[in-house]
Amino acid sequence: MAGRCVLIDPGRRDLLFAMHEDSSIEKKRLYRYTRNQQRKETRVTRFKRILEKVKKADAEDIAEAERSLGAGSCVKPDLKLFKEYLVARAQVANKLTRFYNETYTVHPTSTHKIHKRKPKAEVRAFPLHRKLRLSAYVNQKQADQRLINKLQKEFGPNAVIVIGDWSAPMNRFHEPIRGKSWRTLLKR
Repeated sequence: MAGRCVLIDPGRRDLLFAMHEDSSIEKKRLYRYTRNQQRKETRVTRFKRILEKVKKADAEDIAEAERSLGAGSCVKPDLKLFKEYLVARAQVANKLTRFYNETYTVHPTSTHKIHKRKPKAEVRAFPLHRKLRLSAYVNQKQADQRLINKLQKEFGPNAVIVIGDWSAPMNRFHEPIRGKSWRTLLKR
């Protein structure tokens, strides 16, 4: 086991900071996986931009409906407030369902077009939100596999991974860490 340990510190900006136990100042064996690197690999920002563009094209109705639902929580201990939330949700449900179910992307050529109704059958049409959700899932799985491959390439396939939280104890105003999901991912 000597010479195979890799110390990993899950953090905020650096999602993973890995260092081999034989690392020294002269010969560094480090690997950093940052939140920005993860966003680029999973294309989350690009998908958010596409959805925002579609929402702006559809007008203020959708954004206003989502804001009205977001103002109240669906998990309320007070029965009266929960009833008010259900009434508000029922008022905007048709509008939101129509928007999220009937927005299609069409790929007859390399240009992407967005339609509000399902186009004719001769071209391939995909519901936009379902397609983006599936693409985000696939990109996340591929990014996780790339991370595993890079760690194996950097530290070897027989490395023993030691995960600890050695960063600063101050956790306020920071994004959460993928603690358990990192452990299950790195078990592979």
